[in-house]
Amino acid sequence: MPERNKSVHFPGTQKLDNFAHLQGNGRMLTYLGSGWRDYFHRPVKKYPRKVWEFQAILKGTIAPVLNEGADPFGESSLWVMPPDLSHGWTSPPETPGEVVVFHFNQVPPQFSWFLSYRPYLCIALGARERGRVRDLALEAKSSVGDLTLAGRLRHARILHEICLLCLRSPVMESLLQDLSPGQKKVEEACEWFARHLEENPRLPEVCRAVGSSPASLRRHFHRVLGVRPVDAFTAIRHREALHLLSTQVKHEEIAYRCGFSSASAFSRAFKSHLGVSPREWQEREGVWPI
Repeated sequence: MPERNKSVHFPGTQKLDNFAHLQGNGRMLTYLGSGWRDYFHRPVKKYPRKVWEFQAILKGTIAPVLNEGADPFGESSLWVMPPDLSHGWTSPPETPGEVVVFHFNQVPPQFSWFLSYRPYLCIALGARERGRVRDLALEAKSSVGDLTLAGRLRHARILHEICLLCLRSPVMESLLQDLSPGQKKVEEACEWFARHLEENPRLPEVCRAVGSSPASLRRHFHRVLGVRPVDAFTAIRHREALHLLSTQVKHEEIAYRCGFSSASAFSRAFKSHLGVSPREWQEREGVWPI
């Protein structure tokens, strides 16, 4: 597996033991679809989603359409597409497929990190896994719009079970075993930075924490991610800020959690990075600012 992959999705910085933080105050499961789909006559146009898409093929064959065209048709598989990956779906002529589609606005940060070296993931589903996906779809169907605490906890459990199903696959096991020393060092640095985000650590502090020199860590980041460490750390910081904005955390608290000196410093950095202020972003996304 090549080390460098520019289709990188940096991990968030939420802690897995903080369910409320992972879920936010809005919907966690944003869409659920199931049944037979004829993607040949009714293809899904290619566009970037703002959510994580899990599309399971239970019967028949379908294929994603990416920048370079359609991938080979697959059957009995689960496709995992991260946010911002522009893709569509197609199927062979006269061959509809039975699918289950979940959209989640968040995934556990460690799961996101495991996929950071690949633009997407496809794993094979055996009969037992296909049956479990059907059960999860039925369970989710009754609560897809449930915004109560019980509903959000149920969605979190369904998501975590799907993620664990992926992690048990040979593809993911191979991915984790094939991490080079450079990739492991990059992972260690990003995870340490995420855990100490409030402290606004600088590169020398990260290097001391992971036992690397600045020059060596820069080389690892360049080979693995194609970016400087500061660029990766900035992406982690802003991804966490976006997550907190979507959960209506006060801007002063976001500034503190993300290592900014003040709410105004956070607002200036956010606007410089995304072109809009935090409040403008919330209004555009339909999140009521606090």
